[in-house]
Amino acid sequence: MNAISIISSPFQLFSLSELIKQKGIKNYVLFVLVYNDYELLQIKNLALNLDLKIYKTIIGKKVFQYFLLRKLTRKFNDIDTLIIGNFFSDPHLVFVNEIKSNKIIILDDGLNSNLILKTSNKKNYSFFKFLFIKLFGFNLDFPKSFSIFTMFDLNSSNQNVIIEKNHWYSINKNIQSFNIKNITFLIGQPFVELKILDEVFYFSLIDKLNKRFSNLLYVPSRKENDRNLNIMNKKHGINILRTNMNVEHYLLHNKVIPKLVLGFTSTALVTLNKLFNQEKEYIDIRSIRISKAITENNKPNFGINYSFETYYKLLDDFKIKSLKNV
Repeated sequence: MNAISIISSPFQLFSLSELIKQKGIKNYVLFVLVYNDYELLQIKNLALNLDLKIYKTIIGKKVFQYFLLRKLTRKFNDIDTLIIGNFFSDPHLVFVNEIKSNKIIILDDGLNSNLILKTSNKKNYSFFKFLFIKLFGFNLDFPKSFSIFTMFDLNSSNQNVIIEKNHWYSINKNIQSFNIKNITFLIGQPFVELKILDEVFYFSLIDKLNKRFSNLLYVPSRKENDRNLNIMNKKHGINILRTNMNVEHYLLHNKVIPKLVLGFTSTALVTLNKLFNQEKEYIDIRSIRISKAITENNKPNFGINYSFETYYKLLDDFKIKSLKNV
């Protein structure tokens, strides 16, 4: 099979690796598109571990990525299968629409997979964005016919959207031999960096969790900065697990199963549940619930709006247990 793919996150790369194995893909070209060096480092480490070869890495602002993708994809024609990691990423859509292929496959990208089936084909653009894409002839439309390669139990009523199940065969057969440890993983999110929550509130919340649960390791998002992590470590005594791997890859690579995994709205709660709790519940996985009143009262000045409730609802749909009264 002749395939070309673009991914932008470690989990998308995980999904691609499994697709290649399940489909028996021998010849592929892999583009990696990221926005900073740390994201690229994580993906390169994972690609090395998964024995995947990266053809080209693209880093920088979206607008420049559009033009670079157009230049780089010109020589690829008559592709059997085109594979993208993020259905909602404009650069990924540029990639899709610049290359002619017989089949398009969308990889798992956390909870986004569940949102694809609810998305209208019609996209709305701002005046200046509409002017830009028309002026330079870029097509950012969603593909009309495609498959979703997913571990989630999705049902499509659209005859142009096919669901292909990712069974994680190569992973599930090894989990029984992993070492179960009495530790708690707390999956962090960049709520402070993105001005979703006030830093004093977020740090105090993490401190409460650290005092409540023994042997707690805070696993930061790749978007959290060193300043905030140092404050949590030095001022609050939080043990930070700094790794160049995403949390799923870290556990699989080290063959470790923590007894408890906590998080807020991270999609890793869902992916870990799918990876580790299919045949039996190896990990107690819980979403920390913060009430709407509390999040509103602890939002920084000029902070962005972020709907915790929307993500909590999605986590409920995937049967992720909640942790309340923190």
